[in-house]
Amino acid sequence: MKSPRIGYAAVLLAVGIMLTGCTNSGMIRIPFLKFPIERTYNASFDRTWKAAVQAMKGYELVVEDDESGYLISDYIKGESDTYRYRDDKDGKEKPCRCEFSIHAVVEEIDKQRTKVHIDLYEKTLFMYPDAGPTWELTKSSTLREKKILDKIAEILSKG
Repeated sequence: MKSPRIGYAAVLLAVGIMLTGCTNSGMIRIPFLKFPIERTYNASFDRTWKAAVQAMKGYELVVEDDESGYLISDYIKGESDTYRYRDDKDGKEKPCRCEFSIHAVVEEIDKQRTKVHIDLYEKTLFMYPDAGPTWELTKSSTLREKKILDKIAEILSKG
């Protein structure tokens, strides 16, 4: 005979996961403006590369390759800026849990101009009544990308 403790533990675990994810029925998509995810800077590749690396300093980079121009962060746990859910306990809207990875490409146009393109890959945790917790790839609001591009511009403006 199975121990009832295992059954209770499984129920508690499921409830705990449900409280931290977004229930599909209570999910709210936040309307947002789409910002450009690419910008051209009047700076050499080397200066722009250094500025991009510095702008992404707060993220754990798993790829930092100036030969290819790629900067890729590891997945970062955080809160979604595109999805919220209504908490059953207090009725307030709260951000859904998410994980995101930032992929930046720094590309020389000519000796004095460099283009930076940023893609953010976000996975949001949804709670489906029949399927349970599911991570789904969701569209970025482009706000994080804009902040990084703005930071690169700020660093480059300082010389």
